[in-house]
Amino acid sequence: MGKTIGLLSAYRKHRRRIRKEVESRLDNQLSRYTRKISEIVGEPLTSKSVLTRKDIASVHKKIDSTVTLAVSTFDVDWKNIPSKEMQRRLQDFLDKLLGQFYRVPKGERVLTHLRNEIDEMLHPRYNNSYQATFYEVSEAAGWLIEQLFQQDRTEEAQSLFSDFLKSQEVLSLAQIYVQSVFPTIRRLGRLEGRQLGKREVQSLIRGYELLAGVYEKLCRIITVLNDIRKGKISNYRSVNRRRLADVLKEIREEAKLVPIASKLNTRIRNSIAHPSYRIYYAKRKIRFDNEPDMTWNQFRKITTDLSLALVALTVMPFLHYIGDVLDQLEKALTQTATA
Repeated sequence: MGKTIGLLSAYRKHRRRIRKEVESRLDNQLSRYTRKISEIVGEPLTSKSVLTRKDIASVHKKIDSTVTLAVSTFDVDWKNIPSKEMQRRLQDFLDKLLGQFYRVPKGERVLTHLRNEIDEMLHPRYNNSYQATFYEVSEAAGWLIEQLFQQDRTEEAQSLFSDFLKSQEVLSLAQIYVQSVFPTIRRLGRLEGRQLGKREVQSLIRGYELLAGVYEKLCRIITVLNDIRKGKISNYRSVNRRRLADVLKEIREEAKLVPIASKLNTRIRNSIAHPSYRIYYAKRKIRFDNEPDMTWNQFRKITTDLSLALVALTVMPFLHYIGDVLDQLEKALTQTATA
């Protein structure tokens, strides 16, 4: 076993001061994030409404445990320890670290358990067309994320998201999700299976316009990621200046991404954005420019499909990313053991 390098003893000596510094930084961050959350939800919030004193104490405890765990794990001469010992230490570190947040059956490695859990979420069995819509968009996004890993383009993708998260647009988008998108999706759920009337059809039209606007933004991000995959220099600002029709056309050029582009009907979107549609109340039909007449129920199905595609394109790429990261970690640990 290699000699220690004194990290653990140094940490123990200054533990109280380090804990106070970490706790102070956490409290400052919490105050800052509370103000941001207030802006997003459109209501004044206090830190206590986000995290109670008990929650904060729990976070402080976990941070202290994590630092202690890290110091005790890496307080060795890594150049001279056997590869199997290195693997055991790293696996134990991840088990204890992630075990603070996830309950895992006894005897299972946390990394393996989480990977299996994410796999089940990413590859569910579906029994109806709504679930199929969600799955198709998820698989398309997952293929793109996997390609970024395989072609070693993840740093460029992370840079894209880092820049986007610092922009004013991300706060605007967060407000739209919380204050408009989520309520719209809940309303669509309540409309499912109900008899549609005048009020409900008008609600569907407003809902489609909102969902299409947000979905369009996500399609532009997908276009930038696909450019990065192909080795092109691209950014959100330049793609944002392109016409929507051109963005969707570019996405369709990659067969694996067609399901993403196919969920947004630009003719319906344009007809609503530039009011040029007609509702036939007696026939219970609706007509959009350059589209055949459709029943109210058909339009409800199209709107619901778009909402599911939006949810899938919002959430699933991050799950695919986490799954790929866990894969990379498992491979790295395996290579360490066999090195």
